[in-house]
Amino acid sequence: MDKLEVTSILQEINDCVQTAWPIHGDMPSSIKAPLNHKTVQSVYTEGQNSIVKNLPIPTVSICHKAAYIPAKEIINHILAMGIDVMFFRAGHEKDWVDQSGHYATECLCNIHQNVSSMTDVSIDTRILLVRVWSDGFEAHQIKGKNEYNSLQMFTLTVIAPNYKNTSRHTAPFALCFQRQNQNDILIQLLKELKDLQSPTLRYWGGKENHVYPTMVFLEMISNDYVERCSNTCTTQNGTFTHRWRYSGQFDDNFVPSCPSCHLKNIEYILSPPAVNMNRERCCDQCLD
Repeated sequence: MDKLEVTSILQEINDCVQTAWPIHGDMPSSIKAPLNHKTVQSVYTEGQNSIVKNLPIPTVSICHKAAYIPAKEIINHILAMGIDVMFFRAGHEKDWVDQSGHYATECLCNIHQNVSSMTDVSIDTRILLVRVWSDGFEAHQIKGKNEYNSLQMFTLTVIAPNYKNTSRHTAPFALCFQRQNQNDILIQLLKELKDLQSPTLRYWGGKENHVYPTMVFLEMISNDYVERCSNTCTTQNGTFTHRWRYSGQFDDNFVPSCPSCHLKNIEYILSPPAVNMNRERCCDQCLD
């Protein structure tokens, strides 16, 4: 923290000393406001037991060669900041349905049924919904090093009341180079969100200022078409993969289908019973 920032803190302390303390009458002589740079650095900013050093700031580390913040630390941070989030109490039916007894979404219905079937969940356990978003972007052009041109960003959003999310409800989960390890990062995030489904005591700050058992469930993963194909390891060839309802890893040496299998696929779509679907040696054999 530079000298200008410390000076700003000092000015704010002086203002409080001049205005707030007289209102409460004589203060004990043992209470001393930090009124110099050395004391501010020790008490507020740089000391081992200073306020800044003890704030619940998420820890940035490295995971799969990406800058990464654990999902549980993101959840803890957003809740501790007192940011208003949407939650449902496990044993309170009115939290889940409208006045007509209908769920807003099928996803919400499935989560409620899942929570209701658990025996270790108290009626006041709070359930949060989160969304995952990821996309790639070109930070800068580096000639001759295409693998470092594009970056991949992953974010985690805790749903706000009435789905009115703001920037405060979203935090970065990971940042990496595109096409290197983004699938590993997505899998890591999904594993962590799975662990967050277990009831855990978490501090809710702000007006709540209380600890509640909390569960976190994934509502959706938001991607554009290119990202969805990348995350599900499917090719970008129209409705072909939707027709076969299959996705999996593939080898560039065997994709697209060999000419023989490609013709058989077309014939099968037009008249399924009349085609012998014995595959040649290509990736189409996975479809059997």
